[in-house]
Order: sequence, then C-alpha cells, then structure tokens
Amino acid sequence: MLAFVRPSPLSSFLAALLALGLFGCGDGDGTAPEALLDAPQFVSLGQRAPLSAQRSTDAEDDIASYRFVIADGTNAHETPEPVIEHLFKLAGWIEVELEVIDAAGHVGRTGALVSVRRP
Repeated sequence: MLAFVRPSPLSSFLAALLALGLFGCGDGDGTAPEALLDAPQFVSLGQRAPLSAQRSTDAEDDIASYRFVIADGTNAHETPEPVIEHLFKLAGWIEVELEVIDAAGHVGRTGALVSVRRP
C-alpha cells in the first residue's frame, strides 16, 4: 500500500528556491569563465598594441569585467570592455595576465608573453 506524504511548507519553499537558482549553487553551474587572451607575439618598444579578451566565454553569459595585468610596471587595467591598447615602455619578455570575472565573482585566468624589442 502506498501512503501519500504531504510536503511541509518549508520543504516546498526550499524546492522553489532551488528551482529559481536563489539557493544552493547560486549562478547556475558555478563555473569560472574561460579566459582567452589574444596578444601580439612581438612589439616594438614604444608601440601601442591591442590586447583582446573578446574570445573569452562564460557558461551563464554574464562576464562583468576584464582585468589586464602587464608586468612592465604599469597599473592593472580593469574594464567592462574586452579590448584594450597598451603602450609597451619596457624592452624584454613581458608577461601579460588576463582575469575574466563574471557577475557571481568567479574568475578565469590566462596569460601570454610578449617580446618587446628595441627599434
């Protein structure tokens, strides 16, 4: 014989929150964005060059900002735009790091090396 069990108001409420994504994992699958950085391999000293995160993706399609960190003594560039131009003022192999941040605060990271050559 099967018995019918009536759900409590609390369990019904929690089930509704889970269904709406308001409780539990928060923003869907909770994964970090995939950070993809396009940067030139070679740049001349004193040249402006584009750094692009346009191919970066997020499962929830809610990328909030991009943070470009260039290891040449300049400040990090944090912006809602996926493309910046950077003026390279230091010769040598310069590391460029990219952080892609989604609306839930998850961070995807990648990096590249740019050879900055004297003219």
